[in-house]
Amino acid sequence: MPKCSLRKIILSICFVLFVLVPFQVLSQSPAQRKLDSLLNVLNKYPKEDSLKMVHTRNVARQYGVLGNEQKIIDYTDLAIKIALKNDLKQFVGHSYIRLGLFYHGKLMRSKAEAAYNKAIDAYKGLNLLDDVGGVYLNLGALYILVADYPSGIAANQQAIDIFLKTGNQTDLASCYSNIVFIYNILGQHSKSLQFAEKALTIFQRGNNNVRGIAVTTHSMANIYKSASKEELLKMGIKTSEEQFAFVIKYLTIAERSARIENDPGILAGVYEDLGDAYDHAGKKADALKAFETAVKYSSENELTTDLASNLNRLSNFYIKYGETDKAVKLLNQALELIKHEDNLTQERDIYLSLSNALAKNKNYDQALSYYQKYISVKDRIFNQEKEKELTRKAMQLDFGVRENEYVLKQRITDGELKQQVLVAAQQQQQLKLRQQQLILSDQEKSLQRLDFLRKQAELQGEKKMQAANFEKAQLVSKYAAIKRDEQIGKQEQQIKFDQRLRLFLYLAIAMVLTIAGIIYFNQLRTRKLNRIIVEQKQELEQLNKVKDKIFSVVSHDMRTPVNSLISFINLLENGTIEQEKLNRYAASLKNSLSYTSTMMENLLNWAASQMDGFYTHLELLDISPIAHESVGSFKTIADAKGIKLINNIQEGTICTADENMITLIFRNLLSNAVKFTPDKGTITLSSEVGERSVEISISDTGVGMSQAQLDHFNKVGKYMGGGLTTPGTNNEKGTGLGLLLCRTFTLLMNGNIHANNNGKGTTFVISLQKQI
Repeated sequence: MPKCSLRKIILSICFVLFVLVPFQVLSQSPAQRKLDSLLNVLNKYPKEDSLKMVHTRNVARQYGVLGNEQKIIDYTDLAIKIALKNDLKQFVGHSYIRLGLFYHGKLMRSKAEAAYNKAIDAYKGLNLLDDVGGVYLNLGALYILVADYPSGIAANQQAIDIFLKTGNQTDLASCYSNIVFIYNILGQHSKSLQFAEKALTIFQRGNNNVRGIAVTTHSMANIYKSASKEELLKMGIKTSEEQFAFVIKYLTIAERSARIENDPGILAGVYEDLGDAYDHAGKKADALKAFETAVKYSSENELTTDLASNLNRLSNFYIKYGETDKAVKLLNQALELIKHEDNLTQERDIYLSLSNALAKNKNYDQALSYYQKYISVKDRIFNQEKEKELTRKAMQLDFGVRENEYVLKQRITDGELKQQVLVAAQQQQQLKLRQQQLILSDQEKSLQRLDFLRKQAELQGEKKMQAANFEKAQLVSKYAAIKRDEQIGKQEQQIKFDQRLRLFLYLAIAMVLTIAGIIYFNQLRTRKLNRIIVEQKQELEQLNKVKDKIFSVVSHDMRTPVNSLISFINLLENGTIEQEKLNRYAASLKNSLSYTSTMMENLLNWAASQMDGFYTHLELLDISPIAHESVGSFKTIADAKGIKLINNIQEGTICTADENMITLIFRNLLSNAVKFTPDKGTITLSSEVGERSVEISISDTGVGMSQAQLDHFNKVGKYMGGGLTTPGTNNEKGTGLGLLLCRTFTLLMNGNIHANNNGKGTTFVISLQKQI
């Protein structure tokens, strides 16, 4: 008898898929009519031969179209019985395979195993070893599906032993590939690699199966890529460079073989993994080219799932190197591709990539939204996996329960058999005794007959009375039941009404509380906004007053030195002024212009600090040279009043500051100190270095500040004292902007300033950070 080839097994698998997935696109009526026709042919055919077996098989297939699972099983069993009756053992094996594949698809492990084992017995009886090996392959696939990996390895190993005997190299390579898959799942990549090498040897040695070479080398590349350090050491790989050198080597072989085969699906996957390998190896340009090639193959061949995966991998590459805008664009394309597909894994990965890209773009709202979607999809995947795990455990439990039920049933059957034997013996003894009793009682029958008839009449009357009483009791009970049901119905209606009323009251209370809460928080918000508006209004009014005062001072103080300069020029033009007067006028004009220059410098600096875009250059500075230079610039003026300038700031006093700003602060505070310190007074500069800040003090023995001035200057917020000036001890003029600039610039340098009276004058303390 001829051997059954692998092609027939594949046809059997196709048949089961045809059975399990009914064609919903077909109209129900034509399918039913066809089934009716097949059933008519089957029922009219009288013989139990091979032709009736064919008719039975056709009916089973048509029930598959209609999705009637029980009928599929019934008619497949019937076809097997006919085949056994006609000694068609080969067809028996095929039918058991089909039945096994049906149960296989339904994850009914015990029934699938039973069907497969019967197919194995049928093929062994015909010495069809290749077919036996094919069934073991199916068993291995079943065990993989239910995560029974040891059994999967054992089944594939049995298939390997058979195919080694028959020389079936193609199916032998398939067994090796299945074991590669199992060991990969178990994390035993070194063992997985051994079987992958065996499969590759078969593909290269035989008919040079190019596609097999492409798939196997691609798998080997992934083995090297996914292996742990311990597994890599078993493979003889010690460094990451060696690891990815092997990955690139096998991917290159897979790419070359896939090109020969012209398989765009394999090429898209290979180029995607090549891009990842090149990226790990630091070859950015090669990685980008590989990713783009993968996208090209998937797009040109309309491989939607592969294209979505390729776009996601390319997007992650762009995210890694900061090109997030490109990544977001590609990820939106990928999301659109899988919108109508039930591919939760890709959906989860795309949402995560979108979240990462948008987070790098600092678009945190959308990043959070996509991350929440990522979490939601991930939870759905977890729940599905949990359900699958429960299903697998349930199948294993069902198998054990059924086995225990069978053993118990066998035990019960043996016990029942013994009990029946005992009962039969007892009944035989009772029968003999009854025969003896009948002989003795024949004589009494005539007398008993009369008594029996009398009693029977009495019983008949009693029965009628009892029946009447029973009927009356039933009517009473029925009436009571009706009344009781009516009462219960009214109570249930009242309960429902009360529940609805309570629910309505709860909702009303919740709505009232919600509205009250909304009104309360709106009032709080309104108060806060009104307070901010009032503060801003006061600040603007104060700024406007400062501006007006500054302009009034500037308009007055600018006129005097300009007029003096014009008069001086007129005197020079006339040439009649004496040299002594000329020197006196020149000195007076110099002082006036010096005051005007200082005023203009402060005014311009203050105006610049109020403009948008004003830039502060903070750096680590040694303030000792700046303090020394500022003290030197005021030495002449101080000497004129006999004021002693003391600089106690040590060299190496480092703080974070803007050099121009700190210089201006020193000059203004020293100018005020000289201005308000009487003759023979003292001005002292000192510093104190703390753990996180540096405090700089400028003290004088002058007239000091009033308590109101101190409170206003030290108040938290912006100092609004600009435009106010007080004459010095020698009637020196001021611009009114010095303290305003000191306050503003200190805040811009992330510091603070405050003043206090030390009993003999005023001390200004500036606090600046030590580190940037």
